Amino acid sequence: LICYSRYTGEVVEANEAQVFAWQARCKGIDVHALAEPTKLEALKKEFNKEKASTDNEQRKALLSKYGGAEYLESTPKELLFAQTEQYVEYSRKGNVLKGAERAPVKSRYEEDVYPMNHTSIFGSYWKDGKWGYRCCHSFVKNSYCLKDEGIKAEQSNDASTSSLKEEASAAPDVKKDDDRSVTKDEKNDEDKDPASSSNSESSSSSESSSESEDSEKEREMEKERERSKYFPESRTDGGTKFAFA
Repeated sequence: LICYSRYTGEVVEANEAQVFAWQARCKGIDVHALAEPTKLEALKKEFNKEKASTDNEQRKALLSKYGGAEYLESTPKELLFAQTEQYVEYSRKGNVLKGAERAPVKSRYEEDVYPMNHTSIFGSYWKDGKWGYRCCHSFVKNSYCLKDEGIKAEQSNDASTSSLKEEASAAPDVKKDDDRSVTKDEKNDEDKDPASSSNSESSSSSESSSESEDSEKEREMEKERERSKYFPESRTDGGTKFAFA
């Protein structure tokens, strides 16, 4: 058993010959890489020659039918990085001062495409954290362009929203003024009618006294009920009745 540490040199040729022998044996040609190496080498050379001839014939047929042979001839390597007469002068920042400018690098996105009747690209207008079209001030990407009508609609919408905000901000101030006026009126009424205030105080005191009397009566009734549980009650027939809790 021979082990090769490097897959270079004659190792590659030997492996290719072995693979060729296997393929030939599959197609019915009796050949062995180790028993008949000379026969295998002759068959391999003949096969490569026929393959090259068929490739050339096929290439010529395609060129004669479709043309384009001039594009297959590449320029020599000596002229790939050679000097030319094209003069270009650059500044320190890399800008072109004289000569032909370089072609701009095109991105993989479509440029200068204006769909849906727009005259500007999406992203040319920005407002309140949103991007839109400058031609109609629309923030929807797939919307149809309304030109000046869209701008007018946006302006009217902004005016209405600003008026609503002003009304909302003014409403709390009105409520505060009303509350202040009510408190002032109450104070004035109290200052004008001291008798009415005294009458109200007396009525409130009488109500509190009546409530206290009612509460005392309820307490007495509860005490009597508790006593009736533990003390006997008199009967009409002269006997006594005992109540047990």
